[in-house]
Amino acid sequence: MPKFNPFRYYSQLLHRHPVSVQSVTTAGMFAAGDVIAQQYVERKGVKGHEWGRTARLGIVGLCITGPAVANWYKLLERYITTSSHLRSTLTRVVVDQLIFSQFSIFSFLSASSVLEGKSLDEISGKLQQGYWDALVMNWKVWTPIQVANFYVIPMYWRYVEDGETVWMG
Repeated sequence: MPKFNPFRYYSQLLHRHPVSVQSVTTAGMFAAGDVIAQQYVERKGVKGHEWGRTARLGIVGLCITGPAVANWYKLLERYITTSSHLRSTLTRVVVDQLIFSQFSIFSFLSASSVLEGKSLDEISGKLQQGYWDALVMNWKVWTPIQVANFYVIPMYWRYVEDGETVWMG
């Protein structure tokens, strides 16, 4: 009887149901990133851990970020193709960073604020306060990572690799 290989099983699921699997994976990565942030960066301890915050981030990953990124990567792969793999990669990165990163940061800040029960004025304030800084940091950190991501990582594995656990943490 062949041994169970969890990576092969996950890869098969990823190919059969890419958006669903990537959405569930994103939820887990967002939640894990928040646990890392609260326990190792903020040093809250188990008693001080904000489980509601962890759950909210998981929900954002499951319902918004996971499906959006999975479908975005499929669009980039389908519509941005050139005769050169490097040129396609660099074009995808530019389009990703100039268009999708703005949507992604806006939707993340907005959705997490809605789930926190913030008012429209509070959400607007959060966007005004944090959006630009988050976008600039995103460009600094993710542009070189996305070059490697789009150049080396197979399409279905891209978002799994995307490192949200590190970014959230």
